[in-house]
Amino acid sequence: SLPEALRLAADLAEKNAQLEKHRDALAIDASAFKRIADADGLCCISEAAKALQMGPNELFKRLSAERWIFRRVSGANWTAHQRVIDAGLMAHKLAPMADGRQVSQAMLTAKGMARLATLLEAEKVAA
Repeated sequence: SLPEALRLAADLAEKNAQLEKHRDALAIDASAFKRIADADGLCCISEAAKALQMGPNELFKRLSAERWIFRRVSGANWTAHQRVIDAGLMAHKLAPMADGRQVSQAMLTAKGMARLATLLEAEKVAA
């Protein structure tokens, strides 16, 4: 009947308006996320763990399991795999030690942080 068809049209128009608002909010989120991913700067893995709301040991284990980082010998500093560096997800920085030595420290780039955040969110949704 005509009244039912009009009610259905009104309901669909309302639903469409809600979806458009939601799409606009997602576009803003995506834009902000891209701005973060494109930012300059490096973050040590321990600080990245805090930002990703996980423990540092958990993140080191995760990065090692995903083959982003490795140790050359037991007890040595973590080293980023070259493919991860080439992808712009990680970099190395010389860090000064208290005794005056300089050691290479694996660091996450903003792009790497964004990729990890995306992977973690995808796992949450899938769970």
